[in-house]
Amino acid sequence: MFLHKCRIILKQQYAKQYSRFFSSSFTHYIDKGIIHINITNENNSSPLLSLLGPGNRLKESIPSPLDNLNYIASEEDILNFIEEKYEHDTPVDIVFDNMIGEPTLEMEKLITIGRSIKERRHGVPLTINTNGLSGSAGAEQLFEMDPGDNTGLKNLHLSVLLPANNPPKYNKLMKNTDPSSFGQVCSFLVSAIELLGGEYVTCMAIDAPGADINGIRALTTSLGVSNLEILPYESETLYDKLNLSAEKCDEKEIKNTYHQLAKKLHPDINPDGREQFEHIKHAYKILIDKDKRKQYDEGSWEYLSSRI
Repeated sequence: MFLHKCRIILKQQYAKQYSRFFSSSFTHYIDKGIIHINITNENNSSPLLSLLGPGNRLKESIPSPLDNLNYIASEEDILNFIEEKYEHDTPVDIVFDNMIGEPTLEMEKLITIGRSIKERRHGVPLTINTNGLSGSAGAEQLFEMDPGDNTGLKNLHLSVLLPANNPPKYNKLMKNTDPSSFGQVCSFLVSAIELLGGEYVTCMAIDAPGADINGIRALTTSLGVSNLEILPYESETLYDKLNLSAEKCDEKEIKNTYHQLAKKLHPDINPDGREQFEHIKHAYKILIDKDKRKQYDEGSWEYLSSRI
């Protein structure tokens, strides 16, 4: 019993000492069993978060990127976070995200952390989300490992953002003026398939207004990519969830509207309205807080895009 209490005290002290590693941070967090890692906030095009629609601002399940935008965790911080999560949870995947920054802009850091994860956590699925703008040279740098190097980044999964099927539309969406950008992404995909195998490569498209999903699917097929993931575009804002006007509503109206909707949708009164009730409750928590509402109104993805 005494030893058990000592272990609990030591764990509490350890957690407190390293709380900055393990607390909610957009640089590394866990959501639905998946560990998400953002190793940089730098971009060479629009980050993924900026393309997913206004409904993706301040998601319920993840920390806000604006909370820790200027804090990027070190390699040691991230690896300690992963080990702590495997001690207390059962993550099913580890993902290097491109939600706020492009991971291949920190290629050395990406490879170092990836190798350490492979060494410490054999068999754990590892995914890199990227815009592919590092081209064929970037793909070779990531994946052209010594065949005898079992700690390299081979046998991982790769997801490449491809929101359009032609250079003009691609450059417009990605806010990229380099005419060779679209070709760089295509060459990255071709090289990655040669090095990894087609089954390990996925393209990500967004079902946004005006998106030519069939055209993107035809392009990916021609490049040899067999997997296409269609990400939802979330156009409904927090104001929409409460039937409010963003420009006109004040604190009093937010409260009154929320309470009226809550009476109709509360699970005790309407068991079928549980999910919708959770949505309006989340919207209310953000909009009734002046600081959070200001942060939401500024638009995290718009702010991130302006940093390109």
